[in-house]
Amino acid sequence: MRVTIQMPDELYELYVARAEKVGARPTSYIAEFFHTFQDVDMADRILIIHKTQRVRLEALFGAQIAGADDLVRKVERILSLQIEAVEIDFTPGQKSEINRIAARNNISYKEQVKRTVKSMESMFFSHLPGSF
Repeated sequence: MRVTIQMPDELYELYVARAEKVGARPTSYIAEFFHTFQDVDMADRILIIHKTQRVRLEALFGAQIAGADDLVRKVERILSLQIEAVEIDFTPGQKSEINRIAARNNISYKEQVKRTVKSMESMFFSHLPGSF
């Protein structure tokens, strides 16, 4: 279907430049953007994560983000700790505190969580290893 869309010259030139970088026709490039956002209603609140922030998130997760569902899974995973069948959910404030302490100690978040759990051993276990 042929459709005519009015857009500012500067916006069209931006799409032309981006299309040229990937060897695509500008109209095909713009159509692909429309396809990407086909399920988004104008009234929807959407979140766009630009490359700089995506790279920072991927560095925190230690893995690439495949999409929205994958991002939610990764956030849920990083905000909780699971030991056997027991799961400990950290609040954003607790996670922030662990990150602050980790940064102060110049260690990773994961290492700080390990140290925190290790420091709580005496609250859960009254025996020393091998004292059965």
